[in-house]
Amino acid sequence: TYSYTRHFTSTCVRVCGYETTSRVIQPPSANASRSGSLARTKSKTLAGAEKFVGIDVQGHVATVTHCPVGVDAERVARDTLRPGIEPKLEALRTLYPDKKIIVGRDKLDVVKGVLQKLRAFEKLLHDYPEWQRKVVLIQVTSPALTDSPKLERQVSELVAHINGEYGSLDFIPVHHYHQTLRKDEFYALLSAADLGVITPLRDGMNTTSMEFVIAQERTKHSPLVLSEFMGISQHMSDALQVNPWDLGDVAEAMNRGLLMSPQEKTARHAALHKVVTTHTSHTWAAVLVKMLLSQINAQNTARQTPYIPREKLKDVYEKAGKRLFLFDYDGTLTPIVRTPSMALPSADALNALTKLTSDPSNIVYIVSGRDQAFLEEHLGHLPRLGMSAEHGGFIRSPDSAVWKDFTANLDMGWMEEVAEIFRYYTERTTGSHIEMKKSSITWHYRSTDPEWGQFQCRQCQDLLENNLVSKRPIEVLVGKKNLEVRPIAVNKGEIVKRILYQNPDAEFIFCAGDDKTDEDMFRALLLFPPSSTGKATMEPPLSVTLVDNSKEYGDVELAVSPDGVFTTAVGHSSKRTLASWHVTTPEEVVEHMLYLVGEVPQSEDLKGYL
Repeated sequence: TYSYTRHFTSTCVRVCGYETTSRVIQPPSANASRSGSLARTKSKTLAGAEKFVGIDVQGHVATVTHCPVGVDAERVARDTLRPGIEPKLEALRTLYPDKKIIVGRDKLDVVKGVLQKLRAFEKLLHDYPEWQRKVVLIQVTSPALTDSPKLERQVSELVAHINGEYGSLDFIPVHHYHQTLRKDEFYALLSAADLGVITPLRDGMNTTSMEFVIAQERTKHSPLVLSEFMGISQHMSDALQVNPWDLGDVAEAMNRGLLMSPQEKTARHAALHKVVTTHTSHTWAAVLVKMLLSQINAQNTARQTPYIPREKLKDVYEKAGKRLFLFDYDGTLTPIVRTPSMALPSADALNALTKLTSDPSNIVYIVSGRDQAFLEEHLGHLPRLGMSAEHGGFIRSPDSAVWKDFTANLDMGWMEEVAEIFRYYTERTTGSHIEMKKSSITWHYRSTDPEWGQFQCRQCQDLLENNLVSKRPIEVLVGKKNLEVRPIAVNKGEIVKRILYQNPDAEFIFCAGDDKTDEDMFRALLLFPPSSTGKATMEPPLSVTLVDNSKEYGDVELAVSPDGVFTTAVGHSSKRTLASWHVTTPEEVVEHMLYLVGEVPQSEDLKGYL
């Protein structure tokens, strides 16, 4: 049901910390190039539509939708015409002459709301005394999966109380049958009813309500009272929907149903009958198969990023004279954590970086969104480690302790405007905060209510893109639980181009990252056209021609071959990325680093990857 879908999605967001997205999946006959594309939608759609809610799990989008099941309407209609039903139907009419018959059938389970239904019927007799001795409730309770003697005793006591209060020697208002009815008895009871009452406290696709509608097609067109907490209630809007906990509301609905005019009964029944006969078990199966085929089609046409080949990686590494390593930090060398300040490098990560930088043939850079202070504090002690802070806003070469500022010649007047917008959303989003950097501003909402934080992020993103992006040289980046604004000329791609331009003799390039900002690095390393086997030539990047204010730089020929570039995304293989390879977790990135230098991981978590 849609309710179950909503609660499952909420659990994934609130408990597991995953993010949601709207997903559009084309049917198998559609253009394959559009399969699996993502799109926003504000509408809730039925199971047969192409718009779904998706749960983003490490880059893999799992579709979540609801597919309401029905009954075999044709079979039920045939069963209601069985020869043995008509005599039982006449017997019921004879047994209760001049009486209105209310029918309910439920399992004897707490969530089925039998006690609440009986109390509501008692309130009907109390609040509407004109129905006393004129209406009977036939309640059938079939055994539940587990025995509940306490509930059975409570039901029996309440039935006895109502019959004692409103019954007499010649009249019993409540007839309770704790048994499983035969099919002919069940359909005769549904056909004889003047009102059906099905009011569980929580239920999914209750089939009794559908069978009631079909059974009434050839008799009275009697109305139906349904609990609003049933999954089917959203599809059967022409039933009288009630809150089963509100006894007065249920009693009023019973009274309304018993007094309903023939014209209204017919109109409501026609609408309900159309729903039941068009959403059958057969259509449910067809829709389910269609969705599965759509998913399979999307998976077959979507690009699956292969797992990085360990042996090939080491073979190219050992044959290369000069090697270049480019690592993101959060989500690549360390797992994503709720508190960013707690994302500290592990002993194995530090050991791997130390071993790599100790080899004079290796050039190693950390290209992170973190600021200079954080990188200096936790990684600054490692020898010959290059670092780039704030997504390429600053860089420190491996052989230098001085940071170079790439924003010095850029117009940064936009920062106060963005900060004002971020302050507006921070005041209205409890748990969010602003991170001011020298070259960018980031709004974090990891500690907020997940759904509200994501909604506010989208609103803030729309405001920035519609009002500032077109007027200022900036771009808006949606990260993991954050929204960042930075100059267009400053990004990880430009800094990677600069590093590569300064090291054209590198014969091996390993670049790893996990989020959208790292796609700039992967894009910068798309050096070769498809099926190319030759060398690539590189023009001076913007960080050289603009930031350094020099016109003396020319094109350089790169020593690396197509087989020597290993762009690696951290996440699921179905993650949409420009990278050529993937690993699943940051731990696997560290393990591959250690594998290249011939080290064994010390952490028990990493030993499992060997």
